Amino acid sequence: MEAERGDYRPTKGISSIWGNGVIFLMLVAWCSFSLFGFVWVIYTSFKSDQELFRSPWALPNRGIAAALTSVSSEAEGRPATAALDGDAATAWASEPSREPRPQRLVLDFGERETVARVTVRAAGPTDFPWEEVRFHSGGAEVAPAAGPSVSGMEATWDFEPFRARQITVEVERPPLDPGAGLYQAAIAEVEPYRERIRLKWDNYRFAWTVANMGSYALNSVIVTAASVTFIVIFSAMAAYSITKLEWRGQQFFFYFFLAGLAVPASLLLVPLFMLLKNFNIENLQLFNIGSHFLISIRNFYLVDSRLGLILIYTTLGLPFTVFVLTGFFRTLPTALAEAAAIDGASEYATFWKIFLPLAKPGLVTVAIFNFLYTWNEYQFALVFISNPKLKTLPLGLYGLSAATQHATNWTALFAGLVILILPTIVIFLILEDRITRGLTVGAIKE
Repeated sequence: MEAERGDYRPTKGISSIWGNGVIFLMLVAWCSFSLFGFVWVIYTSFKSDQELFRSPWALPNRGIAAALTSVSSEAEGRPATAALDGDAATAWASEPSREPRPQRLVLDFGERETVARVTVRAAGPTDFPWEEVRFHSGGAEVAPAAGPSVSGMEATWDFEPFRARQITVEVERPPLDPGAGLYQAAIAEVEPYRERIRLKWDNYRFAWTVANMGSYALNSVIVTAASVTFIVIFSAMAAYSITKLEWRGQQFFFYFFLAGLAVPASLLLVPLFMLLKNFNIENLQLFNIGSHFLISIRNFYLVDSRLGLILIYTTLGLPFTVFVLTGFFRTLPTALAEAAAIDGASEYATFWKIFLPLAKPGLVTVAIFNFLYTWNEYQFALVFISNPKLKTLPLGLYGLSAATQHATNWTALFAGLVILILPTIVIFLILEDRITRGLTVGAIKE
């Protein structure tokens, strides 16, 4: 009876529900995996190189240097030199001795702090007895959870976070200097860390200025903005003429653009390079009027220039953009063009004032896709750009990556990577709804 009344609704089977659930879990797992890599790159860009290799998975600066209000030191029960240097306490025994003198450094925070890590730098020889370093707080010894993690003349101890106003770092038996036969001052510097995240912006400052990523970013903005603008305007004109105008060869030119999608971009590298290289103009003078030339062109090059790269990106983006916009313009009613013609509007006015504003969702969609491609493009930029002043961000990031193979500034490389990918993420998040709306408009014919 329900089927006869038209109220019958098929129910999903158990297998269909399980299948959808498995697909959903796979998508969630894949998105989580991809997001984890992106988040790791971001918070690693705020670390120091030493912290990156010591704790690659921890948050940047798991602790921040705790602010000290006072510091005191003693050796063999007598006061010794102690001073504050920023957030670190520096202490020295009064003088080397032939007898071992215990050294204690008392750090006062002024208020109770949550301490998570302590770094001690030694003043003695490289074979410093790190295992003899003890920590006290509130009259009781505090045992570290991990450590010491030794690197050269410094060692780091990690603690289960505990609150304390004072910490005493103690070395009962300072190391003996074999050459001088004297016991040296044990502790040179102590830097306590509290559990708080500190972002190291120096990596971005280095990448932006020293690694010249700021100049590369400007080149990318110029090339990308010009390329996307030309692609959208020319493709919109082509799509409008193919769908709304009557002229011989419409279908031929549509399939001509469509054929461009079948050509791999890498196959065009050599022909384009030879073509643009032969198009260079060193000195061109036309239309001599008296002693002056109406047109005078000097040193015009398409290879190793922003203009040549813009022309290449525009050409590569036209096939896909014309294909998408052609389908979008087909959904717009032709009656609008007929009404505009009756009112005396020209074809140019009809296109610019009527159809182009109506095609805004589709234009935004193709503009975003072309922006993502052009902003991240590497292969053509590598072949056609050799001048360091004209390099784009992908080339600059590769140069920074090559430089880090001979140094240890990996965190600056991550900062450069964030500079490269952050604009694409921001634009995608802002215009996400327009992308989906532009792709689905016209998918269903009502």
